[in-house]
Amino acid sequence: METQPLSLTARTFFAELREQAVTIGVASDRDSRPGTVVRKSVKGSTYFYYQYRDLDGRTRQTYIGPDNEQTAALLTGLERTTRDEAADREHLQKLRAAFVAAGGSTIDNAPMKVITAFAEAGIFRPGSGYGVLVGTLAFHAYANLLGVTWASPTRTQDIDFAGPSRIDLAIRRPEQPMPDILQQ
Repeated sequence: METQPLSLTARTFFAELREQAVTIGVASDRDSRPGTVVRKSVKGSTYFYYQYRDLDGRTRQTYIGPDNEQTAALLTGLERTTRDEAADREHLQKLRAAFVAAGGSTIDNAPMKVITAFAEAGIFRPGSGYGVLVGTLAFHAYANLLGVTWASPTRTQDIDFAGPSRIDLAIRRPEQPMPDILQQ
């Protein structure tokens, strides 16, 4: 397939974008479901919980700790981390926009939502037994890594995954059922 090189500007934006994305990904490799911290009184004592909605829309709460100095310090640290991550993600979006404006390749929104849902479900973690994106979408992602654009933008509507051949299943089962991940 014929290629055209990306400009030095686009390649530079991609290098920084990739480095920042990896850094943010490593720093935030934890459960990040959207929710809020709530204060709750139980039998005369005050406790903190993380409240969120599950895939079925039910409100769930995860215990954080009692209303004391240690929990307050933990919540302050979490708030600071959340602020820092928001600033990092905003910077990442600016880099992405600059990269695309300089000629970088992107994946359409619909397949990207599915890939993101599978990634958040833990399917693409590094290591044996996890899934790998293959096929047309992976091929187009390689263009950016190689610093080129493909002359003919052939696209398919499917999303292909692969896993190690020495296991019975192609990939480890995610924590949630596949239909729930897709519905999300």
